[in-house]
Amino acid sequence: MTGAPGEQGFTLVEVLVAFAILALSLTVLYQLFGDSIGQTKRSDVRREALLIARSKLAEVSTLRPIVLGETTGDAGAEFTWQARIRPSDQADEDRSSAWQLYDIEVAVRATGATSAPLVTLKTQRLAEAVDAR
Repeated sequence: MTGAPGEQGFTLVEVLVAFAILALSLTVLYQLFGDSIGQTKRSDVRREALLIARSKLAEVSTLRPIVLGETTGDAGAEFTWQARIRPSDQADEDRSSAWQLYDIEVAVRATGATSAPLVTLKTQRLAEAVDAR
């Protein structure tokens, strides 16, 4: 069927090119949304690990008397934590003092992970000296 003179329309090639451009654009948008969802999930996991680390750091920082060494535990099914308390390298070598500076470190990992921790928090505490035997 032929059109009247001056009547315009799209050819099949033009329609196919338009669909190809649309398909490429939608593919890029889909990829961006997928990456965004993945980043949000990783951010949520890291935020939860940070909350656990802050809680454990507060818990071990208030122990009286301070307990030297390493402690580990589970924080739900998704995370494990490790707390380490040791005399600080910056501490005064004068052992006659009744007070000692201690390094406290808490690390939180995903359960089963052997790689670097998701979160590591460190602090120091001045407490009564403990025999480090």
